[in-house]
Amino acid sequence: MSSNRPSFEKVDWTVRPAKNIERKMIGELMGRMHVFRPVEDYLYVGLGSTFFSDFVLFHKTFGVRQMISIEKETTRRGRIDFNKPFACIRVEYGETTDVLPRVEWNRAAVVWLDYDNKIDARKLDDVIYLSHNLLSSSVLMLTLPARPNDFPAGRPPNLERRLQLIRQGVHGRVPDSLRPMDTADLPEALRRIVNTTIREALRVRNAARGDAEKVEYRQMMNFRYRDGMPMVTFGGIFLNRADARQLKQARLCELPFYRPEGSPCYCLSPPTLTFKERRRLDEQLPGTSATCPDVPEEDLRQYARLYRYFPWFVEAEI
Repeated sequence: MSSNRPSFEKVDWTVRPAKNIERKMIGELMGRMHVFRPVEDYLYVGLGSTFFSDFVLFHKTFGVRQMISIEKETTRRGRIDFNKPFACIRVEYGETTDVLPRVEWNRAAVVWLDYDNKIDARKLDDVIYLSHNLLSSSVLMLTLPARPNDFPAGRPPNLERRLQLIRQGVHGRVPDSLRPMDTADLPEALRRIVNTTIREALRVRNAARGDAEKVEYRQMMNFRYRDGMPMVTFGGIFLNRADARQLKQARLCELPFYRPEGSPCYCLSPPTLTFKERRRLDEQLPGTSATCPDVPEEDLRQYARLYRYFPWFVEAEI
């Protein structure tokens, strides 16, 4: 299969267990945004591809009706339009850097930039633009590959070389504090680059605003998973002073995958279990001592963490 084909023609993202679990967790987190306004009143902007999985989740679960999918594969327009699941989704064709300025950012939004290729300067341009324009109580999420080979350090690893390649790729926009040894944990290095970019953009945005109008960014998620390749998703919420007080009512700390800045990442490692094993474990959960014959302890622990979001993939003719 040609390597330059779009990812939706290589991978069925609907049946990747870690991605499926992550999507449901993000949905649960988004449900907590009702403390600001009904969730259905948010604008949702994402990269739907031909599957539109996140669009289906947000529309069916929360009734979100204002939805925009950005599609760069203009040569696949017919296929993408055919697979659009709901009339309330507006498809905009072009690169994100060209399409985002065409969106009217006159309401709170949830934006999920689910990229399938490595970080670069154009992606940080998207982050800067959104940081300048998203209203308070809006949520921004980024998904990025975290493949060390995208920034090859060689063998033995030359981490100075890796940092140099990252710096070149993002046109120098890396935190001054990022050292070569920090790039050994590439997902964390990517998170620091993105968060620094957001906060620098907000510093510019807030410069001429009064205290009540200034907007801050608070991280809410930091996922790592692997469905064939290592991926990261991190994101957070933009808040003015009034909404920052309101956020406490969302009780995000109750969510086990909530990850404010300074907390460790949340690793999604779905175990491989049979349907019968899962049914046996479900009968004992929630709890701390679910057991099943010969299932490794680590798999038991992982399933207990994820069982509420774990997908059931079955063969069916519809």
